[in-house]
Amino acid sequence: MTNGLCRECDGTGWVIKKKEGREIALKCSCQKADIFLSKGKRSNIPPRFLGAELNSFFPDGDSPSLSRAKKS
Repeated sequence: MTNGLCRECDGTGWVIKKKEGREIALKCSCQKADIFLSKGKRSNIPPRFLGAELNSFFPDGDSPSLSRAKKS
């Protein structure tokens, strides 16, 4: 980003690509990242947990309730 604008779309959120001889507008990758972050903010999930998955969660052995929660 330069001056706060995406280099790929210049801040429009869209990029023009040629496909099968035609120009089409596609959502810029910067918009995809913004949407992901926006959904995370609205869900009240702390940023450190954005993108976390249950398959990478290993409960602490001292907390049986966490083990039960993962199995549910």
